[in-house]
Amino acid sequence: MYRIRTVKTSSGATAVQVVEYSNNQRTILFHAGSAVNDEELSSLKKVALGWIEKNNPQRFLFPLTSKQNESSLILLEKCECLGFRYQLLYDSLWNVMVQFKFHLLPDAAILNDLVIARIASPSSKLEALEFIDEFFGIKHHRSKFYRQLEGFVAMSQINFLKNLNP
Repeated sequence: MYRIRTVKTSSGATAVQVVEYSNNQRTILFHAGSAVNDEELSSLKKVALGWIEKNNPQRFLFPLTSKQNESSLILLEKCECLGFRYQLLYDSLWNVMVQFKFHLLPDAAILNDLVIARIASPSSKLEALEFIDEFFGIKHHRSKFYRQLEGFVAMSQINFLKNLNP
């Protein structure tokens, strides 16, 4: 990986170089020049960044030298966090549920959501319902959960007994 290095010279100026560190050795790839003041130093660093963009075999996700107008940037101080959701996690785990055909179980919606919530954040069943509401945006009522819970227990007991007596 290429880096910009600044070094004080014997004359008191600051040299700007593009270097590469490999196996605890430094190789100077490009010498941009020497600066006497901050304005020259800034200009030489821009030249070094341009050289890195042109000559580095590894491409960057974002360009090092900004070619856009600074007024189009949004400052972090002007942003407001409205919260977040675990939508990618939910969608991925829901796809696993569908692959195993768990979505075909009777009253599967609340059961599958509880399983996903318990994977994402192990907690009690009631806390899992709150987690589902807060982070997945899915509202399940406690009364419906308690009604369906008896059916889940009975269904698991029937399946257990079937597996005992093949």
